Amino acid sequence: MKICDIMIIDSGKGIKCARKKEFNMDLERQQIDVFLEKCDDVMRSKFIIADTKISELLKSIATSDLLYAFFREITKDFDYAAAQRKYMNYAPEGSVNKRKLLFPADPAEKLAFIFCLLVDFDNKTFDLGEFLQFLRLFQPGRQTL
Repeated sequence: MKICDIMIIDSGKGIKCARKKEFNMDLERQQIDVFLEKCDDVMRSKFIIADTKISELLKSIATSDLLYAFFREITKDFDYAAAQRKYMNYAPEGSVNKRKLLFPADPAEKLAFIFCLLVDFDNKTFDLGEFLQFLRLFQPGRQTL
């Protein structure tokens, strides 16, 4: 038997406890839905409004305790500088001045890498236009984020 179950049986406060938990789960689900919607918005956005869409996506993370904790945890021991060197300057063997952007195979590391890239774009540490130019130069045919 859970403490909250006992509280429901013993007092009216238990009902409040159960409802608060349901409310928090609904709120967290809504925040995740907003986050996913913002991810879609970034993916569909045109370059001219991409900065705004990236900012909105990051705000959806900052306003959700669950998402904030998740991204804090996956970036806690993540070495972004090493990941940049490894994944942004990768030159396939035998290539001459042909570099390409790679993403980590590990899903958590991939999310941490993308999150850090988005923060760099939002902070203007990394210019989004230059990054897209990098993708076009080294990955012909890439037209979207």
